[in-house]
Amino acid sequence: MLGSVYVDFDGTIAPSDPTDTVFERFCDPSWRTIEREWQEGRRTARDCMAQQVDLLRATPEPSPRCCAALRLTQPFRASSPCVAAGI
Repeated sequence: MLGSVYVDFDGTIAPSDPTDTVFERFCDPSWRTIEREWQEGRRTARDCMAQQVDLLRATPEPSPRCCAALRLTQPFRASSPCVAAGI
């Protein structure tokens, strides 16, 4: 299955942090400790993300529902043909 991946660093796509939403749903709670260590400057961004991604335990079935529930900003919805078409 092919798809698209969008990266939103500044809130132009989603008003809340989609990565945090996915981690809340599919990661062990220790992802928050790793996040805090990064925020405190004790981890690099790369190490933080690598360690958090290692904690992901998502299966294909619930993943689309989680992603579909994410709120998107209106400018992004209007500018993305796939989103506008409901794909």
